[in-house]
Amino acid sequence: MPQIIEAERSIIPSCDCGFGKYMQILEATCDLEGIGAYKIGFSLGLRGGLMGGLEEVVKEVRLSQISNELPDNKLKPVIYDHQKGGTDIPDTAKEFASIMKECGIAAAIIFPFTGPTTLKAYVTELRDAGVEPIVGGEMTHNGFLDYNGGYMSYFSVVNIYRDAANLGVTNFVVPGTKPDRIKFYREMLEHEHPELEPTFFSPGLGAAQGGSISEASKVAGKRWHAIVGREIYEKETAEEIRDAVIELAKQF
Repeated sequence: MPQIIEAERSIIPSCDCGFGKYMQILEATCDLEGIGAYKIGFSLGLRGGLMGGLEEVVKEVRLSQISNELPDNKLKPVIYDHQKGGTDIPDTAKEFASIMKECGIAAAIIFPFTGPTTLKAYVTELRDAGVEPIVGGEMTHNGFLDYNGGYMSYFSVVNIYRDAANLGVTNFVVPGTKPDRIKFYREMLEHEHPELEPTFFSPGLGAAQGGSISEASKVAGKRWHAIVGREIYEKETAEEIRDAVIELAKQF
């Protein structure tokens, strides 16, 4: 499978912010080698409707990089996270995938809590549309799994990763706040599917949720990308944003 991000380790800004701040992030960071991709959530995607929708939001990534005279092989991909996409009936998968393709999305994050039939439908439709699926199961916060007071069965969540790997998925979201869980999922997938060479993406890193890049990095394996939101987009100036990304990348 082709890699979404060429580098083995990178910072992915989670752009859960307004359009103006998003543009500031792009201008401040698009030339940094430590940036692997940009993650767009539903908040920016929906706000983007005022400027032409998600397609326009994605286009701005390319325009900002072209304006900085970056070569095509240095252009950053855009990952879309519908928070939590892929949690619906299987029939919605085709339209979702079609929109991702039309908007120029390289990869889409899904959390298929509604079962293996939905998982298979979304993985199949996204791939048919040329969009790489990134599958998540466990979230970053306490009170998510049943043994911790949550609604989600521990074994059901584990089976999301297992079933996705059985479909040939190689990209997974794992919680940056829980290094022990990152280690568990990596070892499980590497043991059961040594041919897959999985890549992991972790949110929940930084002061807001408490996840540590350095601690998660130690257990995440060869290919791992840190998804960071408020530690980046809450900075006031472009210079502060740029400096924050550079410092975050040093923690690998």
